[in-house]
Amino acid sequence: MGRDRVPHSFCFCATSHALFQFRVKLFPVMPRFGAYLLAGLAAFVAWPGPSLAQPQGEPNPITLCEYGKFPNPPGRQIRNTVNKLRAGQPVTIVAVGTSSTEGVGASSPKTAFPAVLQDLLKQAFPSSSVTVINKGQGGQVNQQLVVRLEQEVLALKPDLVIWQTGTNDAVNRTDLPAFKRSVTFALTTLRERGIEVILMDGQFFPEAAQSERYRRYQEALAEIADATGVPLVPRYTIMKHLVNELRLPFTRLLADDHFHPSDFTYACMASYVKGLLQAMP
Repeated sequence: MGRDRVPHSFCFCATSHALFQFRVKLFPVMPRFGAYLLAGLAAFVAWPGPSLAQPQGEPNPITLCEYGKFPNPPGRQIRNTVNKLRAGQPVTIVAVGTSSTEGVGASSPKTAFPAVLQDLLKQAFPSSSVTVINKGQGGQVNQQLVVRLEQEVLALKPDLVIWQTGTNDAVNRTDLPAFKRSVTFALTTLRERGIEVILMDGQFFPEAAQSERYRRYQEALAEIADATGVPLVPRYTIMKHLVNELRLPFTRLLADDHFHPSDFTYACMASYVKGLLQAMP
């Protein structure tokens, strides 16, 4: 299974080859290369921020990550999908992305983001038959997601696509203007086919907290969402808020590799998307 990789530039400590080696699939014209995920505790100690504090009680990601608790730009509508949900009509959603869509870090496929989102939407819209299809594939940059667009997404004729990207391009140092063009192309193509889109940015993890370059890719996604009028799931900002403001430790938000999301964060993002759809006028 491919996984998003952590680059050497993000690492603050030596990493064991035996524990954390993995591959990254890249284009034929690009060199194949691998890297190693952080050793759990050593990477955690490297981040000196307030996340080291232990939370009080057992925080609930469903309530902590409700859509209304975070500011959102007005005027970004998902009308057709929401109308079908409210009318009790069947709805198909395709979640496109990398390993954090695929569900790497989840304790089971049922706790990955697409599966949790499907469960929450069925609860919120019980008269509608909701199907969320998981098209996450670890290790891919955005242009590789675009290559899969026709056969793996458009062919399914979804009502809504959740396009998750930004982490691999940042860690693989994809040319930023090329990344922006690639994401814009994907969103524009989907909307031209009558498919509604939600954009999701990258996760927040210890090395991302220290990287200005990583942050620029997340800012680029916000700019694209503004330019195209597409709703954005600001995963980076939400997770950063949970760490810096609510003082949740990274050990709760991330899997043992301290890079991929945990069940908690997958449920958090699903809760946010469910609330986003419910909030539509």
